[in-house]
Amino acid sequence: MTQGPTTINGPLNTPEADIGARRVVAYFTTQQEAEAAKSALIGAGIAGTQISIMEARGNRSDLQPADKSIIGHIREALLPDDGQVGKRAAIADNDVTLTVLPQDGEVDRIVDIIQASNPHHFAPALERWRNSPATT
Repeated sequence: MTQGPTTINGPLNTPEADIGARRVVAYFTTQQEAEAAKSALIGAGIAGTQISIMEARGNRSDLQPADKSIIGHIREALLPDDGQVGKRAAIADNDVTLTVLPQDGEVDRIVDIIQASNPHHFAPALERWRNSPATT
């Protein structure tokens, strides 16, 4: 069994982390805002092939906790998964998702550029943590 934290992207920030599973995700109110952030990233040297933009899609089940028991609802209320909270808010608000697949050494630059682009839902500290190199 994997030791350490896990996310929707799989086990990250652990020795078992797969570099290919890394991603930085931000949600923007409009397509134009997401495109502006993409342009800023490309201008900073991030390859356009590493960046995708799409509508934050989901259904009502995506807005509910994975564990629908009373314990699951209590856990979600007391200790919500920050990544899922942002995703749920983005789906509810019909936001646009910007996803970047960082290469080694690009995470901080990507996070700084996205943060400066004023996304609607974005947790810079969480994205840095999720995409940090594996620790032993």
